[in-house]
Amino acid sequence: MNKIIIGQGLLPDLDRLVKGNPYDGYLLLTDKQVYGLYGKKVVGLLSKIAPVRVSIADDGEKAKDLKILPELLAPFFEGKLTRNFCLVSLGGGSISDIGGFIAAILLRGIAHLVIPTTLLSMVDAAIGGKNGLNFKRRGRIYKNAVGTFRLPDLVICDINLLQSLPDREVRNGFGEIIKYRLAFGKPELNGVSAADFQQLSKQKLTSLIRECQQIKMKIVSQDPLDTRGLREALNLGHTVGHAVEGLFPEKFSHGEAVALGLRSAAFMSWDKGLINHHKYNQIVKIIEKCGLQLKIPRVRTAKINDLLDKDKKGGTTVLLKDLGFVVTKQKTDRKLILKAIREIQS
Repeated sequence: MNKIIIGQGLLPDLDRLVKGNPYDGYLLLTDKQVYGLYGKKVVGLLSKIAPVRVSIADDGEKAKDLKILPELLAPFFEGKLTRNFCLVSLGGGSISDIGGFIAAILLRGIAHLVIPTTLLSMVDAAIGGKNGLNFKRRGRIYKNAVGTFRLPDLVICDINLLQSLPDREVRNGFGEIIKYRLAFGKPELNGVSAADFQQLSKQKLTSLIRECQQIKMKIVSQDPLDTRGLREALNLGHTVGHAVEGLFPEKFSHGEAVALGLRSAAFMSWDKGLINHHKYNQIVKIIEKCGLQLKIPRVRTAKINDLLDKDKKGGTTVLLKDLGFVVTKQKTDRKLILKAIREIQS
């Protein structure tokens, strides 16, 4: 990654921020909702520099289905296409995931600019370089089963784009923020929660986002292709979290599922004697304070096992040895993972 720019009122200056790169054209990838909010503005600004082609995906996780990739690519081939085009991902985590994947495979690789529009994409999804699409088989969704490593060339985070976020999208972002705090920092959010998000000062919000970005980018810079195991710590809460997303794709967003995964990871950490019950309860309260769900509907064990069998992490989990400290490469008995999932079932 060359650069992350974070601040207020950046979108109106988009043409100025990118004009130093003489691209043949821009390929804008966005979703229906975001295009309605910002799409025409972005097209107008980029068109001052070079021609723009637009591909509009469905909103949310539905767009990450591998089967619809050809439909998303089609508008980009309406005219001459060279490797000197730049893909622009405008949207949340799903769009940056798809965009990173397309930028990596299109003509064997083109430039990638990300303009995240959600809290979750600013703190996590847009900046790690892991890009994945989902594979569906027999009614099951295998999260990020097909993907690439491709860091964006530039990420522009305009804090003002978060002002209109619905409450659920705010909570979605806080699922990942809590993960960073539990794994790498001070777990208590010091009065910052999803409930009072709109009252946060721009300065405090910028600081919170930058803190998460710096944690992730420090790890990613040391292990960009996930070959040294350093990035494993970023998976805290994701073993059970991805299973929850696969079981209930319409019910839980990524951040909500991660929060449930964090509770499960805390339970397993307590069960293995890594943390005491008081600290487990502290973690539950932190999640609850942000308005995130703590329970999932009951589901058959066979369905859970099916998804856990496909988990890319190979049977290891990330657990907590204290608030703010993780232990990785934990071979965890399947019975304990199922026990932890039962703990979050209603």
